[in-house]
Amino acid sequence: TEIYTLSLHDALPISARELAAESAGLEFFILPEAIRWDLDFITRTGVADCGSIAAWLVRESERRGVPARFSFGLLVAKPYSTPHCWVEFLADDVWVPYDPLLLDALRRWTQLDQDAWPRHRSLGPVLYRLSGHFTKVASHQGVWAPLSLPTDYADPSEASPPGP
Repeated sequence: TEIYTLSLHDALPISARELAAESAGLEFFILPEAIRWDLDFITRTGVADCGSIAAWLVRESERRGVPARFSFGLLVAKPYSTPHCWVEFLADDVWVPYDPLLLDALRRWTQLDQDAWPRHRSLGPVLYRLSGHFTKVASHQGVWAPLSLPTDYADPSEASPPGP
């Protein structure tokens, strides 16, 4: 498991910033499974969800020779974490997580400081990678069960030392 910590790698590499700019203006919408992975749908409609924009950014990155990978895991947020997809770009041998739709939504809905959180900044500290492909976190009789996981933050000063 890879753990991302906020560091000098909180911005996208220069080679990925053009792709980030091209994704500006896309609207977030939870897409039905039948069209979620139709990447041309994004181009035609300007509508995407986290999975489709991550897949689109990986495809466009590969086409341009920009190192990128698809990531699936958890959007870690209190009080509930939820399954989520994003793209990661390689910068100085470190994978930098990026999700333009989530960042745009946070900038728009929460009045996130636009100067402190430019469109090319990573939201890495709230993304926990589980896999390189979309997968069902939970299912019942073969049907994906949407879920949210109760989340709380530990105070590092109160943490117990690791066991033997």
